[in-house]
Formats: sequence, structure tokens, C-alpha cells
Amino acid sequence: MNMYDQAYFPQSFKPASAFHDAASLLAVDGSDMASIEPDTVVQEAAHLAGRNGSPSSGTGSDGAAGSGYQMNKVSLAAEEERRRHRMVSNRLSAARSRMHKEQHLDDLCQQVSRLRGVNLHLLDHLSRTVRHCEDVHRENAWLRDEKAELVKKLEQQLQSATARENTIDHAAETSGGARIEPKWGLVLQ
Repeated sequence: MNMYDQAYFPQSFKPASAFHDAASLLAVDGSDMASIEPDTVVQEAAHLAGRNGSPSSGTGSDGAAGSGYQMNKVSLAAEEERRRHRMVSNRLSAARSRMHKEQHLDDLCQQVSRLRGVNLHLLDHLSRTVRHCEDVHRENAWLRDEKAELVKKLEQQLQSATARENTIDHAAETSGGARIEPKWGLVLQ
């Protein structure tokens, strides 16, 4: 099983061979390598390298120094591997962040454009409504003036009709009962 997911690393990236050597020492029992932490791998590799009598480990004090050197080499390789993985992961995260930021900026620009269009539409509607309101006010004023004129004419006609009726009634009283109808000009007895 490949321990390194290629989605996190470029194609040219190859893991350090010392880390693979330590990992292969642990994979003797066929366990799943994806579930093993790198620190655990380094510790087990150092432990097994000291116990198996690797070529770098000799006898006596030189063997202890060689075993320590091998452990230090595996530890440095694992640390370098973690650092590279972190660096690649950070680059991918930064790229995703930039992409999200750019998408968010595009969304905001589209929203600004759409809202400007809505604003222009509302301003146009408001302008038409204000003009219509002014027209209605002018028409109402004209209708009020016309009503006042018609009421004045009606009052004058009523006064005129009342005055004629009073004149006719007075003439009838003085003429001895004959009444002249104003509409047809007839004399009624």
C-alpha cells in the first residue's frame, strides 16, 4: 500500500528512502501502513535497527555510535518528510484559500452589479410614481376649482329661480288669481 497520497505531492516528489526502509521494517507482519504515525515508525525503526545487527551496527562502542547514527539519519529523514508534507499541504491550502477568495470576490462583484440594476429600476419606478402623483394632485386641484365654479353657478341659478318664482307668485296675487307659467308662457286661471 502506498503510504503517500499523490494528491498532496507533485509528481516529481519521491519520499526519502530511509523512511521507506524504516517503514518496510515495520511492515513484516503485513499491518496497514496508513494507520501508523511517523513518530512511531521512527521509534520502531531505531529499535529494530539496534536489535537486528544492521551493517552499520558493529560491536562495542563503534556499534553503538553507528546505531545512533542510523537512528539519527532515519529521524532526520522522517522530519524532512514531515516538513515537505507540511509545506505541500500549506501550499495547497493557500491555493484553495486564494481560489475561495477570488470566487467570493467574483460573487460580490456580481451582487454589486445586480443590486445596481435593481437600484436603477427602483429609482425609475419612484420617478414615474412621483410624476403620476404630481399629475393626480394637479387634476384634483383642477376638479376642486371646477366643482367650486359649478356650485357657484348652481347657487346663482337657484337664487334666480327662487326670485322668478317669488315674482310670479307676487304677480298672481296682485292680478287676481291668474298665474303665468314661466316655462311655456301660458296663463292659468
